[in-house]
Amino acid sequence: MAVHAAVEHALDWPLETQSTPVVAVLEVPDELRLYALVEDLEGLGLKVSKFHEPDLDGELTSIATIADDVKCLRRLPLLFQKGRR
Repeated sequence: MAVHAAVEHALDWPLETQSTPVVAVLEVPDELRLYALVEDLEGLGLKVSKFHEPDLDGELTSIATIADDVKCLRRLPLLFQKGRR
């Protein structure tokens, strides 16, 4: 699902996406917190692309953004971080 969001972001903002040197896939515990993260990022003026899973009744399952230094992302663990499942 993260790939879907990345593709959406590349289509929404192709010029910004071309110069992105690092990609990180981060984890949030649930859809409610994902929506809260979207609000935080958009509140900082960042462009956010959202992917809603059609097979899950349109549930928001992933997002993509480009950020150089966003403190609200630092608290999120990497997806499948060693020692976590």
